[in-house]
Amino acid sequence: MEATRDLSFTKEFARSAQWRREQDQLLFEKHRKQQQEKQFDRSKDDEADFGAMAVMASSEEIATFEITLDKYDTAVIAALDENEHDLTAVHATIQDKLEKAFVLPDGRRAFKTEDGMRVFDEHGSEIAPDELSADEIEDWRPRWEAFSADKQAEQALTEERQDLMDYQHRIDDAREKLDDPISKQELVDLKRDLEADMPQSVRKQLGMETNQPAPASTAFNAVAPQPVQFAAKPQAPEFVQ
Repeated sequence: MEATRDLSFTKEFARSAQWRREQDQLLFEKHRKQQQEKQFDRSKDDEADFGAMAVMASSEEIATFEITLDKYDTAVIAALDENEHDLTAVHATIQDKLEKAFVLPDGRRAFKTEDGMRVFDEHGSEIAPDELSADEIEDWRPRWEAFSADKQAEQALTEERQDLMDYQHRIDDAREKLDDPISKQELVDLKRDLEADMPQSVRKQLGMETNQPAPASTAFNAVAPQPVQFAAKPQAPEFVQ
């Protein structure tokens, strides 16, 4: 009787072990199948990406883009010429005001405000009344508001010139990329990025819409300035897109 129970227990244990092995095998096969499906999906995605990249730009598309780059380059040169003209004009205006300004013992130039209440030096620092009162500055000398506006214009034009030069380098880099095979998508991305990062002055030369807000005021805004007046300059050429 005891031997029969032992035999029955052994058979039951064997059946349980077999069932566990079968379950483990089923789980393993399920996991393996899931991994294969994921790998297959990744392969399909990679093939799709490769297929998109493998569609190379045609010679006609590249030639058309080169014409676009020529157009952008011409507009940049025109914008740089206009920027140089404006910078020359504002530099002359600033120099004229500095020569006419009140000179402090330490060499600083001083400007009183239009209301005759405050005094600033050429760096934008307010001068205390016990150092120099506004009444000590003759009324014929340049006022702070006009000088401040000139300095803001100078800063904006200097920053604009740097942006134009940087953009010109971007155009040159784009030309170099065309020396090697390039895909349609890369060509699209290149043109999109150049257009998105185009300076406002270049957009203006190209006759494109400009919705850029006015630049933020600078440290010279202690008193609201009046806009600077530039000398007349030659009409910039028009470009057709």
